[in-house]
Amino acid sequence: MVLVLGFAACHAGTGSARAGDIAITGAYSFAPLAADEGSAYFTIRNEGTSADTLLRIETPWAKSATLHDEVMAGQSMRMEALTQIEIPPAGAVTLKPGGKHLMIMEFSHSPKPGEILPLTLEFAHAGQVSVQAPVYRYGDAP
Repeated sequence: MVLVLGFAACHAGTGSARAGDIAITGAYSFAPLAADEGSAYFTIRNEGTSADTLLRIETPWAKSATLHDEVMAGQSMRMEALTQIEIPPAGAVTLKPGGKHLMIMEFSHSPKPGEILPLTLEFAHAGQVSVQAPVYRYGDAP
């Protein structure tokens, strides 16, 4: 019974997932404007008493999925690659347009609005978390 409940908690539904003290909510993606790159967004909440670190993200639909942040450089915005994101204890980090986000490159299957983009997030302590990100037309708010 405990295993069944644990499995259900890890697969809470589209756009959300849980593993250990880490909860992922509000996951979504936009259909790519270019044929080979897109982005995804979500909130990571750490309900534990020690920090955890998002180490990497994968999707079977693309060759690479990397973390980025949009930062001001003088009068213009530039994208900066991130190697990991620390989630503080009892804290949250939100990946969103215009800030930290997931860049997905070289799609083998280009997602279309209405599809569900599968993502696997790997954390230093919580391990792997699978989440399904609904795909929207670029600019449509979820």
